[in-house]
Amino acid sequence: MKGISVKTNTVSLLQRHGLSAKKKYGQNFLIDSNILKKIVTKANVNSDTLVVEIGPGLGALTEYLLEKAGHVLAYEIDSDLVLVLKELFQKPSFTLIEGDILQQNVDTDIQALPKKYPRVIMVANLPYYITTPIIMKLLEESTFIQEYYVMMQQEVAMRFTSKPSTKEYNALSVIIQYKTHSSLLMKVPRQVFIPAPNVDSAIV
Repeated sequence: MKGISVKTNTVSLLQRHGLSAKKKYGQNFLIDSNILKKIVTKANVNSDTLVVEIGPGLGALTEYLLEKAGHVLAYEIDSDLVLVLKELFQKPSFTLIEGDILQQNVDTDIQALPKKYPRVIMVANLPYYITTPIIMKLLEESTFIQEYYVMMQQEVAMRFTSKPSTKEYNALSVIIQYKTHSSLLMKVPRQVFIPAPNVDSAIV
């Protein structure tokens, strides 16, 4: 992918494999290299880091993660995209699991990796329709994941990070803030995705 814009590469991969974004999986592919780099930088990814990525799609974020991380453990539900990812990333530092993350035990999969890492984080551009269920599942079940860096719908991001007595503050805010220390890292406009969603996004 080096030397080719993320947008050009995304379009090329979709065309080459005869694919298009699937609404049933909430697929919107991030195509801005500056934002992708910022995500990895803000997550402080390094060789001591195991990154859990959910919904890697066509691997735009995955590529940047693999440059810095000790290992990337990725989950992809779309079998068509699994084939693309296996073609793109044939590295011992990349483990890809095909399946629905809501049916997986992430801690079991982490324990099965050949090496243990002192820092385990999640970095993901999550499908908006299922963001909250995924986050809640992992917060309840995983004892390994220490930090979460998540792209989500901006409205949901505001609820995750809002303060009491503000209009965004609700029951979800209470639960998330009881279980985590949450902050808004960056707002992301809808124009930097293919296809563009109907809402703006944010990274929490």
